[in-house]
Amino acid sequence: MPVRYGVVSDGARSPRYACRVAHGVWTLRRLDVDRLYFSDYIHWNPDLALAAELIRVPMIAHLRSPWPALKPVDRGLRSARCVVGNSCATIDGLRGRLRARRLSVVYNFIDVGRFSRATLQPERFFPPKVRVVGFVGLFRPEKGIEYFLLAARRLHSLRPDVRFLVVGGDSPAAIGGEHSRMVALARSLGLGRDLMIFTGQRPDVPALMASMDVMAVPSLNEGFGRVIIEAGALGVPVVGANAAGIPEVIEEGVTGLMVPPRDDGALADAIVRLLDDDALRKRMAVVAPTRVRERFDPTRQVATLQRLWAGCRGPGRDQLPWMASS
Repeated sequence: MPVRYGVVSDGARSPRYACRVAHGVWTLRRLDVDRLYFSDYIHWNPDLALAAELIRVPMIAHLRSPWPALKPVDRGLRSARCVVGNSCATIDGLRGRLRARRLSVVYNFIDVGRFSRATLQPERFFPPKVRVVGFVGLFRPEKGIEYFLLAARRLHSLRPDVRFLVVGGDSPAAIGGEHSRMVALARSLGLGRDLMIFTGQRPDVPALMASMDVMAVPSLNEGFGRVIIEAGALGVPVVGANAAGIPEVIEEGVTGLMVPPRDDGALADAIVRLLDDDALRKRMAVVAPTRVRERFDPTRQVATLQRLWAGCRGPGRDQLPWMASS
């Protein structure tokens, strides 16, 4: 689908900010933009949104993380013709503050073919018969990685044969080195390199996921949790925190298990349950890929977005939206 892209710069109330707004107006007019789509709306970059509002170009804002109920609704969202969340939890904080007809949910999706055991050779850091419990994601405080490490320490005392694989690195926007902090915490908990391997950022995530018997998602605030459906497509059961959008993705007892957030004991117990119950784990491995194809099909989700775009058409000629990304 041909879509024009633009990169949004940082915003600030200053002459430079005013110049960016003016440049945004000029750009939108020059390109004859009919709709403006923020594929990952960031509230602290409002200059292009203001430009669109000034010349009455309809805006679609796509939220990827939950909007806090007590957080003020900024001008960009108030002026948006449509606000899309990647889960109900993502836009729950806006209900009652924006009109219901302006709020929509379109779940994330993945390229299922990339996460297929039929086309993958698992990338193993441990011998094939060793049980592996993993974590995959960016290292940010809201990912709750420390609870995975604490659960791993408990698991090691219960099941010394289990090993742990931690995949991912610092978020590009992160400040403070969360990855280094988590590695240091793991080593201080007695989880040495023989028990827990930190791979850093890797391009072969599907192959690494395929080597896991169970994956943990201990996030404290997750809009959706794309790694859950990636694991599901591979038939890897997931134990996730019952927080924000995660309960909308995990089907309890069908594709995975859920535990209270910030509860490393419950997380460890749920992982042990899956490791010890071969029948349950294998049943989830069969059902989960089908559920992913049924619920998170790219064709269906893209069609829903296209319908939303069509409904937000402005007064100009019919065009595809101009996409602004951060």
